[in-house]
Amino acid sequence: MQLTVPKTNLFKNTHIPEPTRSLLLTTDEEPHNIKHPGTISISIEFTGTNSKQEGIFEEPSLIWLKLPVKKTSQKENEKMYHPSYSTLTPEQRYEYINWLKDITTPTNLSYVFLYFYGLERHLLLGRYDLAVDEMLRLLERHDRGSFRGYATAALIAASNYRKRPDILNKTNVLFEDLSNESLYLRYMAGKQLA
Repeated sequence: MQLTVPKTNLFKNTHIPEPTRSLLLTTDEEPHNIKHPGTISISIEFTGTNSKQEGIFEEPSLIWLKLPVKKTSQKENEKMYHPSYSTLTPEQRYEYINWLKDITTPTNLSYVFLYFYGLERHLLLGRYDLAVDEMLRLLERHDRGSFRGYATAALIAASNYRKRPDILNKTNVLFEDLSNESLYLRYMAGKQLA
């Protein structure tokens, strides 16, 4: 599976700016290859070898470029627990992609979480500094519900993992967290623990 920066017409027409654009995870794979975690499949084979192509376990924020997107003016108001791009309706995909043009605009918190899931991957394995800045933008504009707790925990854990206590210089929100991880991060940065 190829994870790339979007280059298709879908993204050219929506004008998603940097750094948001370069932090998106996309694939040109066929949607029938999507395999959701927890999926159970039973296969019985009588002869020959198993030529069946394995499905691709889905990263929730992975944008499947071949899934349909349908323009709508409706706004999704319902909470979507553990949202995944592939399980959104075509209209919800349209709304999500349009929101990516300006992640500071108000939207359904489920879309914020969907983008956040991809940023978590970048915090650990990808473009840490860009992902930190995007997470802080999200926290500034979408600090509601459970998002603050999840985002703060992800920033602290990734910064400890990366040995990057300098994140404390970017935001005061991490000083409000009193977890063992945040105290360790402060200790690494030479900051006061209380």
